[in-house]
Amino acid sequence: MGIIFSVKKLAKYFPVGGKTLKAVDCLTFEIYEREVYGVVGESGSGKSTLGRCMLNLVEPTAGEVIFGDEIMPMSELARKSPARMKSLRRDMQVVFQNPNSSFNPKMTIGRALYNAASFFGLKGGGRDRIHELLDYVNLDRSVLSRYSNALSGGEMQRLAIVRALIPSPRFVMADEPVSALDVSVQAQILNILGEMKNRFGLTMMFISHELTVVEHICDRIMVMYLGAMMELGPVEELFGNPLHPYTRALLDSRPKTSPDEKKTREMLEGEIPGAVDIPAGCRFFSRCPDAVRECGEIPPELYKVTDFHFVACHLVRDTVGNN
Repeated sequence: MGIIFSVKKLAKYFPVGGKTLKAVDCLTFEIYEREVYGVVGESGSGKSTLGRCMLNLVEPTAGEVIFGDEIMPMSELARKSPARMKSLRRDMQVVFQNPNSSFNPKMTIGRALYNAASFFGLKGGGRDRIHELLDYVNLDRSVLSRYSNALSGGEMQRLAIVRALIPSPRFVMADEPVSALDVSVQAQILNILGEMKNRFGLTMMFISHELTVVEHICDRIMVMYLGAMMELGPVEELFGNPLHPYTRALLDSRPKTSPDEKKTREMLEGEIPGAVDIPAGCRFFSRCPDAVRECGEIPPELYKVTDFHFVACHLVRDTVGNN
């Protein structure tokens, strides 16, 4: 199984009132071809900033991102030819959280989609490709003559998926793609996104704050907190054997699936702290129900539990050791 994205010590810092906000802090991981890689965490954990840095929509402060065999930091991109840049951009597409804000309200849907197809040089203005994709997302071709303000949120997110798929990308980043939609529509969009990997042979990074969403669509999941990785593992292991206290708390925050279901673990209290004054030890120390003194003094390393399961927790280290 090949690697499509290799992220090495990626960081994104912002100056805030004479201090430094560490939105993403020294993350290292890989995404394999044709997998759905989930990124979860509370609001403010750095999920969206991470995705934007990976695609160079935001310039990273430090680190390296390799897409296929292309090094992606902005300093490298600036030296690539316009033709190579276009090729890279067509291989990496995005589905944003709010589709209405990513479409021009003064432009018909058809014009917006045909402009995208024309930019990537599709024959015939991409007419056949667009019609094929409209059929795939179950939208009538009459939407091409309409404007975004005349369509529902679910219809607009389907169209955002169509636009992302027009150039036949290798990778799609879906950034909270269902959080702005009604619950009745979310399942329909998730089904479409879940089918994309097999239908089009692409890789996807799926960003969300809801574990109930990523459980049914992702192959592996990375749990983030204050810009750092807390846990990473296959979806079956992460849900069947969550090891980090933060992961367990996120799982316990899910709605009950039946009235008889009981919550057995302690729920989190308080909001996620700011990313300006990062504590000296574990970032989760102030909210962790299992914390010991060491947790507040020494940052935990990422400990290997199994071949694909990693946890940044001193208590896990003491239990399983560093394999």
